[in-house]
Amino acid sequence: MINPYHRKINVENYSVLRFVPKKVTKNYAKVILKYARNGSILELGFGTGELLKNLAELSRGRNLIFGVDKSKNMFFYTRKILKEMGIAYQNVILHRGTLNSLIKKFKIKFNVIHFKALLHCISNPEKEMDLMSDFLLNGGYIITGHEISYIEDRIEQLFKYKKIEDREVEDIFKFYFKLREKIGKPFIKRKYPAGDSRNAAFYFIKNKKFNLVK
Repeated sequence: MINPYHRKINVENYSVLRFVPKKVTKNYAKVILKYARNGSILELGFGTGELLKNLAELSRGRNLIFGVDKSKNMFFYTRKILKEMGIAYQNVILHRGTLNSLIKKFKIKFNVIHFKALLHCISNPEKEMDLMSDFLLNGGYIITGHEISYIEDRIEQLFKYKKIEDREVEDIFKFYFKLREKIGKPFIKRKYPAGDSRNAAFYFIKNKKFNLVK
């Protein structure tokens, strides 16, 4: 039986696991707007919309901002939050789906494409990065960064070790891995982990000949 509160809990847990102080999120949004100037911005995997809210507030209509997320829960939650912000922020367009479906619908290229903690959720991350490159305007920027979920990051660090000395901790993690397999989300070593964006950056540098700007 599905817990009737499952959708609500999903959104709340997402916020807890990926909590970022408001000041940090605001400063991060300022960086994105700096590189976008007055151009278009795409936020891939907007989640609970915290970054989108800051982009909208700071942009004040100067930028056309797109957000895309596959999650029905995140889409309706973020749409509600943005509506509550008022008519001044209607320069934000939300799309429930994938990058590919968004491009087909709006037929647009972007000055800045931003993503974080996304590639490990996609079956073919290289294809997704190729698509980002194809729909980035000349002179545009792809911005990414680490997003650490403290629980999953610690699990991933432990996962790298062949043996855990504490027997009780080892048993707990064995149970955790089996539980994830049972719900269809097995825990595997990620090529593009959420807590380390270097592999994604190296892909763009090596395969797309991008320059790195820190």
